[in-house]
Amino acid sequence: MTDPTADAPSRRRPWLAGRSGRREYWLLVAMIFALGFALSFIPGLRSANSALTVVLALVQARRIHDFGRTGWWALLAAVAPAACLPLMMVISMEAALGVGLLLELALIVWIGAVPGDTGENRFGPSVAFAWKRALVGR
Repeated sequence: MTDPTADAPSRRRPWLAGRSGRREYWLLVAMIFALGFALSFIPGLRSANSALTVVLALVQARRIHDFGRTGWWALLAAVAPAACLPLMMVISMEAALGVGLLLELALIVWIGAVPGDTGENRFGPSVAFAWKRALVGR
């Protein structure tokens, strides 16, 4: 008899469990960027960008799982602009934020370009692309 609670953690947080291939990652990143662009035209929705940053970090965590690393590395791209703020002492604030955004974009591209592990790793087996899993997480 199987234990019904054995798979409970992965059902509660499907976006954190498992792996995402490059195709799934780029599809979700494109959707996040398109949604962010569309929401930028609506006044008063600054908090939407923060929410999209969290969603992007979750997508990156699954992608990082594909090459055998913990998803906590996704925080590196999320905090890259803030990490460059000390540069304000040396250069202008706009230039410091520009450097941070370029660093963030470089990390987004790097995460999407690195090939995943071909076989199974500690985050599960390598899975083929599926629209439902890409959009719903299961």
